[in-house]
Amino acid sequence: MITKRQVENLSLYFGIDQITIFREYLQLIFLNYLYQEKKSERIYFKGGTCLHLLYGSPRFSEDLDFSVDLGKKEIKLLVKKVVKKIQKEISGITLNFDYSGKKSLRYKLKYQGKEFKYPLTIRLDFTFEKILLKPKVVKIETKFPINFLSLVLSLKEEEILAEKIRAFLLRAKGRDIFDLWYLFSENIFVKKDILEKKLKKVNLKFNQETFFEKIKKYPLSKLKLDLAKFLPRPYRKIIPELKERILEYKERFQDNFF
Repeated sequence: MITKRQVENLSLYFGIDQITIFREYLQLIFLNYLYQEKKSERIYFKGGTCLHLLYGSPRFSEDLDFSVDLGKKEIKLLVKKVVKKIQKEISGITLNFDYSGKKSLRYKLKYQGKEFKYPLTIRLDFTFEKILLKPKVVKIETKFPINFLSLVLSLKEEEILAEKIRAFLLRAKGRDIFDLWYLFSENIFVKKDILEKKLKKVNLKFNQETFFEKIKKYPLSKLKLDLAKFLPRPYRKIIPELKERILEYKERFQDNFF
């Protein structure tokens, strides 16, 4: 298990609080055990944490999100099996069932130790949604003291972008604006058919003007409140100009949207 000194050193290195560092340590441990399992070949990592751990985004995240091509019973058994292995390595870990619906299954992985006053929680979201593009196989490179033995299957950046646009249209969180900017800045854009298929699942249609106008009008105070805690200190200065930066990609978005 990671030591207090290692957490402190990583906190200084990344410019983020120790709770966020320890949460990422637990996220990495879960992924390492999960992707050692045979059935993980049908589980595809995605979302903001995926962008951070696999594709270089500086934004830390709270949740682990997956698209799955497995049944609920298989997921339940697999998650419990993975958590039992983690519990042998880290005391204070518990798994709590949170939600089960037609399209998704959710757990909360909790850690309560003497290091922190309150429990640390990671939400595990499994969505029963077929992916549209061939997944990528990625090795996680990390400065955390973990011997990563497994390769991770993930959505391609283009498909993550399509889901990020969908998420922003549905929930409008500041962290989604940052992720959109990061993907655009990495020259990642989405094809029209991919985005339309993603939006169709939630009965939405895409209008480019409405999308960028929603970003433009997003309250700066709300953006700061949602985003600052997930960014290393050097990156927080980008928050006041984030909306302007993302709007600079409007023309390039259109050029690639066909």
